[in-house]
Amino acid sequence: MKIVHGSEDEEVDIERSEKLVEAYPKAKFSKIEDVDHELGLKAVSKSESVFLSSRM
Repeated sequence: MKIVHGSEDEEVDIERSEKLVEAYPKAKFSKIEDVDHELGLKAVSKSESVFLSSRM
């Protein structure tokens, strides 16, 4: 599982993503610099398994 968060995301606080990483220790966390909520979603490869904190 990969958790992705854009550094400029104003819709979802980064702490939510960090809590997901704590809850799923095998998850990999990536912060994408200089992208917001929508661009962060577009930057993720479709072949990766992504768990988005905004869906929680």
